[in-house]
Amino acid sequence: MSDRGGISLAKIVSILLVASVLFTVLIFYLDAGLNTNIQDHAGDPYLVTVLGSLSASSSPGLGNLTITVDNTDSAPITGVYVTNSTDLPQAASLSFVYGGLPVSPSNPLPVGKTVVGSALVANVTPGVAYSLVLTIEIRNYGGETLTLDITARG
Repeated sequence: MSDRGGISLAKIVSILLVASVLFTVLIFYLDAGLNTNIQDHAGDPYLVTVLGSLSASSSPGLGNLTITVDNTDSAPITGVYVTNSTDLPQAASLSFVYGGLPVSPSNPLPVGKTVVGSALVANVTPGVAYSLVLTIEIRNYGGETLTLDITARG
């Protein structure tokens, strides 16, 4: 194949390969998300996407915690709670607000919508991994528990 001012197939493949490697490295660098495909209620799977980030602030020991819940399930989410955050106790006070009110049975998060909870937390050290246990309530199916591991970025 001659290269008369155009881009050869080999160059295109090389560019795509480098881009895919960089994308993979970026995903691992963020190290803050998880997809969980939970089996329950007669084995029907549903998917809720939970992403988290923890950034150390300029003040020693403080950090900004953000958790995003994307309802990709087939039923509304009626509650999102941080139920265990031993290393970051303030995380339990996160409020997940949709439409100006906390997500609840009377204010559910509809299918296809996203909710974000964020808080300033103490005892944060850059490079240290923290585990948070979340409970997500799904209408008509009850609660599901998952663990979100987040490494603090400096």
